Formats: sequence, structure tokens, C-alpha cells
Amino acid sequence: MMMNQKISNVNPIKRKYLTFEIFIALLLTLNLFLQEFVSNTTIALILIALFIAKGMFEGYRMCSFFYGISLILLLLENYIADISALIISLFNIWYFPYYDYPTPFGPFMVGYRRFLIDSEVEISVFYPTNEPGPDEYVLSPNDHPWEHVKESAKLVGANVPTFIAKFITSSLHFRKLNVNTNAPIISKTLLSRNKDEQKFPAIVFSHGLASSRNSYAMYTREWASKGFIVVSVEHKTDEICPSSKKIEDFPVRNRDLKVRSKQLSKAFDFLYNADLLRTFFADHEVEIDKSNISAAGHSFGGATAIYTTQKDERITGACICLDPWLYPLDEECYTSLNLPLLILRAEYFEQTVPGNRDRVLRLARCNKKFLNQTLVCHFEKSGHNNLSDNGLFMAREMSFSKQLAPVSLNEGQYINHLSLVNSFIDVMLLDRKLKTAMIKENVVKAYEQKFHSNDIALIFDDF
Repeated sequence: MMMNQKISNVNPIKRKYLTFEIFIALLLTLNLFLQEFVSNTTIALILIALFIAKGMFEGYRMCSFFYGISLILLLLENYIADISALIISLFNIWYFPYYDYPTPFGPFMVGYRRFLIDSEVEISVFYPTNEPGPDEYVLSPNDHPWEHVKESAKLVGANVPTFIAKFITSSLHFRKLNVNTNAPIISKTLLSRNKDEQKFPAIVFSHGLASSRNSYAMYTREWASKGFIVVSVEHKTDEICPSSKKIEDFPVRNRDLKVRSKQLSKAFDFLYNADLLRTFFADHEVEIDKSNISAAGHSFGGATAIYTTQKDERITGACICLDPWLYPLDEECYTSLNLPLLILRAEYFEQTVPGNRDRVLRLARCNKKFLNQTLVCHFEKSGHNNLSDNGLFMAREMSFSKQLAPVSLNEGQYINHLSLVNSFIDVMLLDRKLKTAMIKENVVKAYEQKFHSNDIALIFDDF
């Protein structure tokens, strides 16, 4: 893929190769040359041991089922079958890619702490640091991500057995976030030499339905590297599959929306509590810039961010919506947000959720006082999960159902989405002193100067 690199020190999305999948491929390769010395039965036993070790140290993915076929082929003790077993293992590695997180654009390292606000609300806090710490926490903070798979499957009439759901999600327990756990937050003097500007801007993030607060580390890490304190909220109370078995069950979704909004407001309470912040950051002095606190979210989280922005006056920065699902919004929500607004849609999502694009454009038109700071757009062939981390470790599986762009475009899609969101952040939140520069045209100019793929068109919506 031809990439247009404007900033030389930024790394694109790149594949990550899992250790035990490589070991299995090497074993099956050696088997072709060691057949005179080692029996297929012995190789099969070693393969079983490697497969068990894979489950213990890196977890399984959906494509891991194919290794069972490799084992059966080995037991046939046939040269053609042995070659076929090797081809299957190499096919797994190539056809089911696994991606690492992109290196953040910002000047700071990323710290990470988690906190239980109350029995309902747990948060992950990403923040700027300049000291390394252990990368202890994993992508899935909830203990049972397989339950989300089972409940989501019910929405399309499928009943996924528990053992299969646990099997295909087990790798989530091993996916590290590439953060520095419990590292000290940077000194406020590193934010600015000007004493009047030594306050931390903040963003509160809301995840999508059946997702989790750490499934957007590509964004939360990025914003923290730029100096933001980012609070990502876990919505444990969502009813993923209502009794109606319909995803568009308005009474349920609207009820959950209002519960989610209250949970988001507790995150703003956290940011406003100076004593709690000082304790949380191990007695470091942390002052939030109350004039620059934003709400952001993906899918259902996008609707949550919009609803909360309209209800909570403490949101003073911007509203950032990553492919928002607006069905849960009340009619009364289609009023002005009175803040800069980014709505970054996904092309394929519109095909499965009729009417969502019309709701998006209607909402954008309502933001009358900030039309010059309102940007609605999408990338060609983008999928709903090109705006979350999920496609980084389930790219092929999600592309089958058009939840993700074609795998050949996946790397470009991710870096383009990240670059555009970065540009909006830079113009609307980090350069706020330059009021005349806070217009959507400057967001596009900033994006064009960043690392991105020229092979994927950026399409703007007129509203």
C-alpha cells in the first residue's frame, strides 16, 4: 500500500506475530525434514503441547480451530498430509492477521491506572508520563468477555456454545495495552512554561455496546500522549440482548442511554474532585483545565457522549463521536450541542443500520452556533470497528460481516481514522487560543499534513 508520510517519526499500523503460532509453523516445517528420525506421533504430541502452551501464554483466536485439522493430518502419516498441515498453519498466520497498536503521535509516554468509583462504575485512566512502568493490564478488563459474544450472537438469532465463546475470546486476556502502569503523571510544568496554562485538558470516553473501556486504546493512548487525562468508563449495566431479541428496542436502549449518561457524569465528578485526583495520582498536584473537558465515544458510546454533552455543563471542550449509533436518542436530543463536533462515520455501518446517517446529519444541522466547527465525514469502505481496537486482533473475522474494511485496506483505514481524529483534537482543543483557526477547514489541512494512506478517499457530508 502506498503511504503518504508527512511526519517521519510516526509508525503505521503493523502486523504482530504471535510466538506460539510461529513455533507451530516451525515444528511442522521441521517435520518434513525429520521424518526419518522422529515419528509423526511424536510430532503430534509436541504440537498438542505447543497448542496447550499457546492457550496458557497468548490465548486462542477463532482461527485456532484449524490447528485441530493440522493434528489430524499429522496422524495420517502421509507426506501430502504433512505438507497440508504446514500450509494450514502458515495460512492461519497470513490470512488471519493480528496487529499491534500504532505508536502515539504525542511527545509523552502513556501512564495507566484504574479506579472503581462505585459498585457500578469502573474507569481506566490514561495520562501523560515521562517514566516507564510495567505493562500489567490487558485489553479486556472484564473477566468474562465471552458473555458479550454470546449475548451479541443472540441478536442475530445465533446461540454460541459457551466453550466456543470462551475459546475465541481467550486471547483478550493476554493482549497488553502498551502502557506504563501506575507510572507517575508528568509535572504540570512539562505541559507549558506558562503558569496560566499548566492545567490538564481531559476527555471522558464511552465505549460501544458489548465492548469495554479498554477496547479503544489506540485513541485513549494517543490523547494521553498529547497531554490529556483520558477517563474511559466501563458500562457494566448495558442490556446487550433485550428480551425482544432486537437490537433496536427503543425503551431498553433509551433507558440504558440515560444510565450510561449518569455513569459518565460520575467520571466528570472524579475529574472535578481535586482531593481525589491528588490521592489517585499518588500526591502529585493535578489541576484539570475546566474550560477544556470533552466527551467522546464509539457507537452507543457516541450517542452517550452526545446525550451527556447536552445534559452536563461541565463538558466545555468538544464532542467526538466515532461512528455514533443514534437510535437510542430521544427526539428532544436533536438540539444544539453548542460545542465543536466531530462525527466520523463508517460506510458499511450505514448499510446495516438504516436511518442512522439521516439522524447524524440532522444532529449536525442542529449545532447552529458551531457549524464552522462541525465536521461530518467518513472514509471509503470503512467498517464500524475500524473505529475501535477490535479489528486489530479480529480483522478477518470482522471483515467477513462488513464490520471492518477489507483486510487489504485495514492498516490504511486505522491510520487514517487516527490521523483525522488527531487533527480535530489539535485544531479544536490544543490550539484553542487561536480562535480564528478553530474551523473545520483547518482540521482537513492538518490531516493532509499527517501520516495517512492516499489509497482511501475521505468523503465529507453536506448538512
